[in-house]
Amino acid sequence: MPLRPPTARLATKARPQRARPGRLPPLWGAPPGVNRVIVAVVFGRSGLLTRAPFLFVAVAFVIAFGAALPLVQTSLSAPTLPAVAAGGLALAALIVVVLVRALTRRSHDLSGEVTGVTGLLEGERKTLTSERTHSDQRLRDAQEQRALIEKRLASLIRGIPGAVIWYEKSGVVAAADGTALAALFPGESIVGRTVQELKARHGNAEWNFRRAVAGEEFTAIEQLPDLRVETRYIPLRDGTAVSGVLAISMDLRERDRLEHALRESDERARRIFEEMPLAAAFVGVDDRILLANRPFSEAVGLDAKQLSSLTLGALSHPDEAEADRAIHERLMRGEIPAYRGAKRLIRKDGEIMAFDATATVLRDVGGHPLYEILMLKDASGRAHDEQIATHYSRHDPTTDLPNRVAFDEQLEQSIAKMTAEKQRLGLVAFDVVNLGAISQRLGRPAADTILRELARRVASGLSDADTLARIGRAQFALAVARRGAAGTAEMVEKLLTAVADGFAIDSQRIHADLRLGFAMYPEDAEDAEQLLRRAEAALHHAKRNDRRYIRYGDNVLV
Repeated sequence: MPLRPPTARLATKARPQRARPGRLPPLWGAPPGVNRVIVAVVFGRSGLLTRAPFLFVAVAFVIAFGAALPLVQTSLSAPTLPAVAAGGLALAALIVVVLVRALTRRSHDLSGEVTGVTGLLEGERKTLTSERTHSDQRLRDAQEQRALIEKRLASLIRGIPGAVIWYEKSGVVAAADGTALAALFPGESIVGRTVQELKARHGNAEWNFRRAVAGEEFTAIEQLPDLRVETRYIPLRDGTAVSGVLAISMDLRERDRLEHALRESDERARRIFEEMPLAAAFVGVDDRILLANRPFSEAVGLDAKQLSSLTLGALSHPDEAEADRAIHERLMRGEIPAYRGAKRLIRKDGEIMAFDATATVLRDVGGHPLYEILMLKDASGRAHDEQIATHYSRHDPTTDLPNRVAFDEQLEQSIAKMTAEKQRLGLVAFDVVNLGAISQRLGRPAADTILRELARRVASGLSDADTLARIGRAQFALAVARRGAAGTAEMVEKLLTAVADGFAIDSQRIHADLRLGFAMYPEDAEDAEQLLRRAEAALHHAKRNDRRYIRYGDNVLV
């Protein structure tokens, strides 16, 4: 194929084809289809320049040499042509060697970089895979832990003597559980019901729910129709906003039963302490008198309030004060378990009283001393002790009235006397029905004060022939001699009038609620035992029918 003249080549080079945007320009003089093939073979992603750079350099050199050879042939003479060709080949070879070495070095560098990047990416992949595996394991562990906690919490809720209710903010019960739930809401499920629907059974439910929704956490004692509960209301928060309410209710029936039993036990212990024939006192670690019974107060001539401000050493005989202090300290330290011996105290009026003393110490579970228990038996006169014992065997220690034993004897004597005189006798049995409530609200001392004042008021209006006695905890009996039914009824009215104004206790006015029943001898009974029994029957009938008083007549309650 003949070569084109240089002018023609220059003209062709001066008019290059316009390349499309984003593509390489076409080769000189190549048809469009050939141009695309060459570009793809050389410059494409799988071309020689990318896949085999050395081969590309060699091919380029051969093409360049073949293209330049005709030009050299036309420009140089025949003798110089081999020399020029040899020089060109040598120069081309040198260029090829340089380019090959440079490309080889670059290829090695790129290969190292690619290997490094590949290793780095593989390490990152393994790290991410390991972290994901650990994250999945932690998630599974957390889910198992949560399931275990929920299971334990559910078991705990079902085991407590109460109920747990979860209210949504709208007032709908979302969940409820607990052993006391059936007692709080018997025979029904409350899940899905509103707090307004629970008011029929739980009157304060809505009010307490609204307090909790407003953000207040509190505890309320709530009275239901057949039980008491203590409920803790806890607002559930989603951030700062309240999203619901948790109500934890505890059944107080068992606690109330235990507290009632404890109060009864305390009351029995207090009665024994107060009414025992020995003088007794509780003495603190600092030797201060914490509590003393009535015989102790009478023995030293001081009341309970005055004694509470004194130490036992202040009442001891000066000659024995130091020895008594040493014994008290040894008892508190546990060096001796108890002390028995003689002890002298000085009364308020200066009289010296001799006692046989017994002292011991009550300690807590840790062995620390709480107080000393001191019991004193009067050693100044055995006869006096016997008189006191005899007196209280027939008299009530609170009111000093005859007790049931003494009253039965006196009633027998009164009936025998009225029979001999052909006189009538009325027997009134009356009861302070609210004494238990007074004792629970104000304490046993206040109740005892009312009993003593009641006995004083009633006794002040009696004649020498009448007999008043305390025959029970809150029950009294009054034998009215030489009076018929009308006179006995008049005495009953006087009893009611005597207590109408109430009693002043600790700046309060306390009213005693009396119920009375009476019977007449010989109309209603033939002997003392029958008369008392029928008077008490009339009393019980008056209490059952909420009447002030009733008379027993013709063997029928009227």
